[in-house]
Amino acid sequence: MRFALAGVAISSVILAGCEVSDKDVVWIDTERAVEFQNRRESDPRAALFIDPRPTDSFESAHIPGAINSSLATFDGEKGIDPRIAQFESIVVYGQNAGDKSVAAVAKRMLKIGYSDVFAYSGGLDEWSRSRLPVQTGPSASLPPIEKSTRRGASR
Repeated sequence: MRFALAGVAISSVILAGCEVSDKDVVWIDTERAVEFQNRRESDPRAALFIDPRPTDSFESAHIPGAINSSLATFDGEKGIDPRIAQFESIVVYGQNAGDKSVAAVAKRMLKIGYSDVFAYSGGLDEWSRSRLPVQTGPSASLPPIEKSTRRGASR
């Protein structure tokens, strides 16, 4: 019994100090990204696309309905943003598969406590090559906070 309790205590200490790593990021392909986008059509809060590229790049082309938020937005001190927590799923994407900011933002969001965060591996380049629609212009606005968010309400 004593050994079992010691094992639980050690596991708790290890888990409490865990960092989010690249292994924790769930990567999705274009087909799955399109599924999330299609879900948004029937329920605008089903998925949120986050693009961390510089503002000028974002405004020249982005996935429809995406918001432009850099890594600095998710500094951890502010905790979970209830406007973002309203979305069932979050898809982070960048310019292409080599865009390091995608994994950085996804990991930071997971560390803060967001769940159902996905990283779209193909990015805007793959989205465009697949002849999917793109938008230009400024970032979409986040919807007002619902009284009861779908996720993150108790965080």
